[in-house]
Amino acid sequence: MAGIMVLLGFYAGWFSKAQLAPLGSANQANMHWVSSPFAWIVLAGVLFLGIQTWANYRREWYDPALALQFQELFESDEVRHARSAAMQEFKATGKWSRKVEPVLDVFEDIGFYVENEQISCDVAHHHFYHWIRGYVQMSDEYIKLIRTKDPLAYECCPKLLERVSSLEAKKLKKRVSELHWDSNDINDFIQDEIEESLRAKINSTEQS
Repeated sequence: MAGIMVLLGFYAGWFSKAQLAPLGSANQANMHWVSSPFAWIVLAGVLFLGIQTWANYRREWYDPALALQFQELFESDEVRHARSAAMQEFKATGKWSRKVEPVLDVFEDIGFYVENEQISCDVAHHHFYHWIRGYVQMSDEYIKLIRTKDPLAYECCPKLLERVSSLEAKKLKKRVSELHWDSNDINDFIQDEIEESLRAKINSTEQS
């Protein structure tokens, strides 16, 4: 970007001089500029730097480094136990409690970074769509209840679900409403999440 500004500054300086010159000499200067090899080098440099800047933007936009940190956190033994405990309670009572909040906290942070363009929606969708759909859809009423007491709590979770669902619908060529899980989907998800505690114990045993 700095290189582009330097080249544009050089061109602006040349253009100002050409404008101040007499008409005849200005036309000659313009013709000389167009036919000059240096002019084409400058233009090629601007084009190259523009492409390089766009490539850097694309690389940073799809850089999974931050998402991988959240994935590592989400798959940690601590969060796996929290996921399992929250689901066991929900299966037994049909209600959410504060046990689900460590899981929602992860998605709230991911949603914040997606909203502020530190994680792309594509990357968040790739790594977390299944769990965002499960937890945020299922805990929708709990989130609303929390927000009646604290309007700023979990403000990013619903937005995150909306954004990754829009992308999912686009990929599947479906309406977003068609992505809503039914009772069978929810029951399967509950059982999978309950088993996360067992998987965490097996991993801990293998590593020790």
